[in-house]
Amino acid sequence: MMELLALLLVLLLVAAAILPWVNLARINRQRDELERLQREVDGLRRQRPERAPVRDQGRELPDAPAQQSKPGFPDRVFPKQPVAGTAPKSGGGESAKTVNETAPPPIPVVAQSAAGAKEKTSGDSQDWFSKIAIWVGSVALLMAGFYMIKYSIDEGLMTPAVRIWLTTGFGALLCVAGFVIGVKSTQIANGRIGQALSGAGIACLYFAAYASVHLYSFLIAGQGFVAMLSVTVLAVVLSLKNGAPVALMGLVGGFLTPWLMSTGSNDTVMLFSYLFLLFCGAQFLCMRRGWWALLLGSLVGTYLWSTVVIVGNLTGTLDNLEGTLIFVLGICLVNAAWVFLAKNGAQGPAGVRLLTGIRCLTWGGGLAQGLVLVLIGGFAAVDMALFSLLSLAALLLAVLKEDDFIWAAWLALSAVAAATVSNASGEWASWLATPLGLMALFFAVGHWRGLSSERPLAWRSVSMAAALLVVPLLYLNREIIVVAVAPSASVWLAISLFWAALLAAAGEHLLRREGDKVVAGGYSAFAFFLSLFGIWLYLPEEYFAHAAAGFLFAAALYWKWRGFGRSKFVLSVLAGIWALWMLPFAESAVGYFFQEAIHGVVEPGGRSILGWAAGLLGLVSVWGCFRRVWERPSNQVLAWVLGIVSLVAFVAGYQWLHAQYMPESWTLASALGGLTALLALAAVALSVLKSSSLRWASRVTAGLAGLRVVWLHLGGPGAEGESFFWNALVLQFGVPFSAACALAWRSDREALKGVRQIYQSATMLLGFVWMTFLVQDYYGGSHLLGGPTSSSELYTYSVVWLLLAVAYQAVGLWRDQAAIHVGSLILLLVTVGKVFLVDASELEGLFRVLSFLGLGLALIGIGFFYNKVVFARRVRADGENSPE
Repeated sequence: MMELLALLLVLLLVAAAILPWVNLARINRQRDELERLQREVDGLRRQRPERAPVRDQGRELPDAPAQQSKPGFPDRVFPKQPVAGTAPKSGGGESAKTVNETAPPPIPVVAQSAAGAKEKTSGDSQDWFSKIAIWVGSVALLMAGFYMIKYSIDEGLMTPAVRIWLTTGFGALLCVAGFVIGVKSTQIANGRIGQALSGAGIACLYFAAYASVHLYSFLIAGQGFVAMLSVTVLAVVLSLKNGAPVALMGLVGGFLTPWLMSTGSNDTVMLFSYLFLLFCGAQFLCMRRGWWALLLGSLVGTYLWSTVVIVGNLTGTLDNLEGTLIFVLGICLVNAAWVFLAKNGAQGPAGVRLLTGIRCLTWGGGLAQGLVLVLIGGFAAVDMALFSLLSLAALLLAVLKEDDFIWAAWLALSAVAAATVSNASGEWASWLATPLGLMALFFAVGHWRGLSSERPLAWRSVSMAAALLVVPLLYLNREIIVVAVAPSASVWLAISLFWAALLAAAGEHLLRREGDKVVAGGYSAFAFFLSLFGIWLYLPEEYFAHAAAGFLFAAALYWKWRGFGRSKFVLSVLAGIWALWMLPFAESAVGYFFQEAIHGVVEPGGRSILGWAAGLLGLVSVWGCFRRVWERPSNQVLAWVLGIVSLVAFVAGYQWLHAQYMPESWTLASALGGLTALLALAAVALSVLKSSSLRWASRVTAGLAGLRVVWLHLGGPGAEGESFFWNALVLQFGVPFSAACALAWRSDREALKGVRQIYQSATMLLGFVWMTFLVQDYYGGSHLLGGPTSSSELYTYSVVWLLLAVAYQAVGLWRDQAAIHVGSLILLLVTVGKVFLVDASELEGLFRVLSFLGLGLALIGIGFFYNKVVFARRVRADGENSPE
């Protein structure tokens, strides 16, 4: 008896909660209808024109009788609209034309729709309070049922069976009420009431199914699973009338059902079968109704389950992955199917953006999970086949739906590349044949689509990336990541040359098809790079520089012959590879040039010299082939590179000769002086040539020779050896002195005043240092600033410097060179200072007398010569130039 009273009380409570909302909905519907009619009448009245009487075949039409309008409502005029598909009748020429011209135009349907949409939007923005009230009310109903059951449990009024049935009945009643209101209502607010009631009913039904299994054990887990599945189907059906919120509750319950009804088994096949059907139903519902956010939620829920299974397997809590990869493949294929079945342009801008994100998540998540699954499975044959099918499906989708899925080709290529580099299988079909086949398909499809697509650059990039990546990734996998028995070097060379030939053939095909030499040059450039990679794997390291130089030489001739574009790119890369390989030998040469110990450098050998020669040959071929093709800045850079490489190669060659073939009788000072002398002579030889680039090379070479003199020879033991004069001093200072004289003379002939003065100053400095060193050598010293000196040596310095100053002065007067004049005067002042400051205090006896005597006679003689010759010449010149 008490249970019956409780049931009646619940029914009354539900009726009391529902009926006011139903009545309110009816009142709102009537009020909205009256307002709509009022707006329509006002609009028609404003658009009605003042019509004059018209004549039909010469007769005036009688005026229509006035109609008595109802109070509060204006007269309603319904213009006669022509029937679709029929032409208006022409009664009598002009009269018919007059009728057609004066008839009021019909109200545009588009304008009516726009106005209605505007009113609808305005109404939606103003009923936020209605939304909150309705959903709070639905929650209140749900809480009422919960507290009613709790009260019955606390008071012991109902048995567990009655509680379950009461909850089920209450949920079913709410679902029926929501469905009825959703069907009957024509207003948005009333539709929300139906959504709220249906949502509360679905929640009650889910709770009843859960309590039947886990609280009271009325049902086993399998039966509870069927019950919750039935509730999910009911929610989907109700959502067709009650909207997306009910579908959302159904999907949430559907995705939680496997967890809530779990029996502890690892039957992933049944789990993923259920999830796949649920996802397909959600896809169908969301695509039909345009619920894109709900579609995203269903995809996230689906991938969340597969991620949980994968993570559980990695952590050891699960030990079964059967069907997971097939499930992921099925999700991606369902998404691809809906791409073709969906109507384009029906989503709107926001929907298009959301759909793009859903597609990226679908295929990105599918490929990522597929890659993890094949890694866990050890790259088994079945897993590799399914993963390959998934990657090719993404590529096919990019081909068929290029505008929306061009990114899928790159996504699939990235997944295949990641699988290639991480494949730990020892079967050649898994780690070698499958990646080669997939990359070949990507290469072929990308090349084919690049010929006919509106995005040729994207497809050609896919094609070239597939060809370029396959061999390096396979090599990285076998040699570094997976320590396994790798194939021989000849196999790597054969694979590299095969793919290089494919790239070259593709470039030739594009050249014949489109005549684009720039694109063909790009393909050929990558073919050269890939071939060089194979050569690097095949040849010993000490011969690779020669191969790179040979490729540089061949590329220069080939690009010149075919007239391909991108010549700077390919030749710069090849030259850079050669330079990178020769860098240790260049460091050794620089260390030898400055006589600085560089840690870890390699000693030059015959192979390194051949490498320098081959590189110079390649650079010279580039210069000869393209100096008239490239623009001036590129030629200047190439000239500097060629000059620097030539100098480094020259030093490296001399270093090798010093180590291998130089006589043992030569001291280190003589050997080092030999390089300085050769640099000075090379500067003279380059200055004779007419090219401006070679003249700059001459100046740089002369500067390097002068740098060696200052850096190495000034403080070194240049006067070592038994013989006087014919020793290291001739190479270190004598030859550079003669070269500086020759360069100054060449500069004077070419009227290069600034360069000439620099060379003249260098000549005088070198002569001064050389003469001073010779005095040291004569008196048995070997360094410029040696130890204690004798009186005779100090006197000899004064005599030599004085004679050298006189010689400089004579040359200056003979050639009329102001720089030599200044240099001689500076040297003369140095000599005077030495005599008065050093000789006066250090010399003794006759040497002191002779020092001052010689200085005085020399100065008097110079003064007499200036007065008799120099100044007299200037006076005569001034007299000739003065006006009479």
